[in-house]
Amino acid sequence: MRTLVLGLLAFLIGAVAANAQGAKTKSIIDQFRVSSPIKIGDAPHGMWKLGQSLVIAVSGEDRLARLDLDSFGGAPEFLPSIAVANTPLDARPAPGGGYWVAQFMSTAVVRVNESGKILQSIEAGKSPSLFSNYKGQGKWSIVSEFADQLTLFNAQTGTDIQIVKTGKRPYPASVLADGSVAFIPLRGENAVQVYDLVQGRELAHIGNCAEPEGGDLSADEKWYLAACNDVVLWINTGDYQDTYRTTGLGPRPFAVLTGDGGRFAYVNNAGGDTVSVIDMASKAVIGALVTGQQPIVMREFGGKIYVTNEVAGTLNIITPPTRR
Repeated sequence: MRTLVLGLLAFLIGAVAANAQGAKTKSIIDQFRVSSPIKIGDAPHGMWKLGQSLVIAVSGEDRLARLDLDSFGGAPEFLPSIAVANTPLDARPAPGGGYWVAQFMSTAVVRVNESGKILQSIEAGKSPSLFSNYKGQGKWSIVSEFADQLTLFNAQTGTDIQIVKTGKRPYPASVLADGSVAFIPLRGENAVQVYDLVQGRELAHIGNCAEPEGGDLSADEKWYLAACNDVVLWINTGDYQDTYRTTGLGPRPFAVLTGDGGRFAYVNNAGGDTVSVIDMASKAVIGALVTGQQPIVMREFGGKIYVTNEVAGTLNIITPPTRR
């Protein structure tokens, strides 16, 4: 009898603890705020914030939209668009003036001025897609999906170009802050390639990652998180071991963004209309936030997460809960 009572007591304590944890998780996800959708245009993709202006590559309309963020909260106002041919998939303000733009239906990354005139062009291979993080020694990097290539270049001058031949169908890479190593999702090989940019050699080829289309480094660079079909794979950057897996995501997890100072990771579920939120400490999904149909690109600016939705043609801005 005593054993039965103790067992029942242990069960009840466990149930109370589980309910308390569930309530805490729900409380955290309820503190996130998602803005009303802002209509951008046909198939918006990559974006970048400069001051109070947000430039967005509108790939379905061959133009760059420029949203005046001072108008946020009221009727959105836009600066004049910039025409860019060949399906612009991403854009960033160039340090030397104008904008660097990835032309997906060409082989070039171009720098254009505000009139759309091409000032510089870099040969990057067939179908340059999204710019990667631009930490490594001041260089930017971009993959070209159908050229099996990673191109790094000095964004200030458009020179000092480094070409890396990758595995099949690379998606946006993440580069360590010292510029030494790149982590490259290979959709065509169900793997993540780890490449030494200094020595020019592959360090690891990590399989068991179905059709990866994106990933990101943790704030402390101890982990690389890859979106692998229905899970997020945690790769230790010290020994390149597949160490943890996070499940419970939405349809077609597309990419990962580790934002907000290392507290959370965000996964855009491109097969639906949500962004899953992962608690970096527990490595578990704490909930999902509703955006627009097919969230496709996520970027963090000033602690907020900006999400473009390809099918909906909209932008949402996610505000995480404040630190306590």
